[in-house]
Amino acid sequence: MRPIKRDLEQYQEGVQRAFNLPSQKPPKYSDLKQDINSLSFVLETDTPQVLLDLTVEQERFDQAIESINVRNDFYVYQVQPAISQKGFTSLRVTRQQLREALGERIFEGAMQGARELSSHVVETDSSLPQMYSRLLDFSKKHFPGEKFVHWEIK
Repeated sequence: MRPIKRDLEQYQEGVQRAFNLPSQKPPKYSDLKQDINSLSFVLETDTPQVLLDLTVEQERFDQAIESINVRNDFYVYQVQPAISQKGFTSLRVTRQQLREALGERIFEGAMQGARELSSHVVETDSSLPQMYSRLLDFSKKHFPGEKFVHWEIK
């Protein structure tokens, strides 16, 4: 999430983000899902809530990836061809000119896609380190003497 958030920060919200943020295909993370069933032992501890919170965090991450993919597909297959067809590839245009030229569906679709992507990425970027910290604390408490990977965000 951090590299995508950095890219978002380069563009002001609104039209800048919707029409200038390049599309990016994130890596496939389908194999990196946590097997929640294998963690059922957590329910027997003094902090069973951590299992539910981990499930929610996994869903949040999945939704962020999905919002990136949906926005990218719409941008590549709808927005870019429409912009190119109208000849806006190298000209500065206003918000109203874009709306009129592209039509409501494409213009608002691009705006909504950028808002959704931004919202999910920012929220996930904030919540992932918090969940990691909680899991690390949980693991150290319940598995003393074991080694754990330290993850640092830069």
